[in-house]
Amino acid sequence: MYEFYKGAEFFNFELTRILGAAPSGGCDIAEFLDALAQIKLNDAKSWQQAWTKQANKVEKLANDALATGQKTTARDAFLRASNYFRASQYLTFERETKLRILERSIANFECAIPLLDYLVEPIEVAHEGLKLPGRLYLPNDKQRVSDKTPVVIVCGGADSTKEELHFITGAAGPPNGYAMVLFDGPGQGISLLRDQTVQRPDWEAVTSSVLQYLAAYATANPDAALDMERVAIMGASMGGYYSLRSASDPRIKACVAIDAFYDLFDLVTVRQPKLFMSLWLGGWIPDGVINTLTQLQGRVDFQSQWEVWCSSTIFGLQAPSDVMRKTKEYTFRLPGGGELLDTVKYPVLVSGAAHSLYFKPEVASGKIFECLGHLEECEKEVWVPEEPAEGGLQAKVGAWALMQYRTFKFLDKHFKIRRK
Repeated sequence: MYEFYKGAEFFNFELTRILGAAPSGGCDIAEFLDALAQIKLNDAKSWQQAWTKQANKVEKLANDALATGQKTTARDAFLRASNYFRASQYLTFERETKLRILERSIANFECAIPLLDYLVEPIEVAHEGLKLPGRLYLPNDKQRVSDKTPVVIVCGGADSTKEELHFITGAAGPPNGYAMVLFDGPGQGISLLRDQTVQRPDWEAVTSSVLQYLAAYATANPDAALDMERVAIMGASMGGYYSLRSASDPRIKACVAIDAFYDLFDLVTVRQPKLFMSLWLGGWIPDGVINTLTQLQGRVDFQSQWEVWCSSTIFGLQAPSDVMRKTKEYTFRLPGGGELLDTVKYPVLVSGAAHSLYFKPEVASGKIFECLGHLEECEKEVWVPEEPAEGGLQAKVGAWALMQYRTFKFLDKHFKIRRK
């Protein structure tokens, strides 16, 4: 696959992630190339400046177009500005700066909403004292494929926002006749930066609150015709892990888990020398050594520095050793033995990525699919593409249109959607 920077897997991946939003309106090729020319490898400042410049320029275009009545141009520009602002804050380590820029991403997205050809309603999910912000996408009358509308709840991952989820899968829902629920859960998006929430491994508790909200909404809004008997859940990367955990809820009737992990601690430790990790876990190497070595590594490797910062932020922890211990909680293994995946009773599509940045198929999607052995063959599918154009990168980056097709094809089959 083409490399924007030779051998820089992380930077190439994140650039492809932005460009990959183009089919859903989140990027323009010329604007992308303009930004690319101003970015220095492993330089967070130049990254922020380049994407902020594009975002400001496109935001102005959107407002000018709206003022002259060119609503399609305005809508498209607001969407791109939203995604460029999201990209701008992505590699920044300053929390207040991230919040300020993310708020502009949200503001631009909200300007685009009235210009879409389907209804998008703001929602607020009550969850254990928190108010989780989200959006409910509803197909218009021409887009509906059945009397009652099936629903897909989309789980974000470690570093996504509900605005980016629009480009990944949200925008594809209504044209395919599906209602979509996109939200920032604890430790995600604006909930993380503004409300200072943290992520949790038992994500089924979060989606339980979302399901309760949906049930109440369906009752109060019968014209929306939400089909609460055909509710699916999906997510990519860490969101794939969250979606599988949530699929243990019997109210979820299908699951699409894109490039999820089986056990996060296993994946963290496999990148370290086995003897070293054994000595640390046995108490022979103190936490201070882990913390110092991690900090030193971050000084010479930008990706490592960013990964530690991101993990520390979403978990609400400071010491790298504490972050590593926290990852032990993110697993499908039950504390007393057994598998949480045994409780999943409805159809599941599991995918892996041959060129995953983090989760190799043999220890992630392969292990997950193995644990779904109790399901009938007709109730489960596995998809592990090799090439990037076929979805071979983590979270299907660069191939979201194909992922959307595979997702709705799977859901159509199991929700018995018959398209004319």
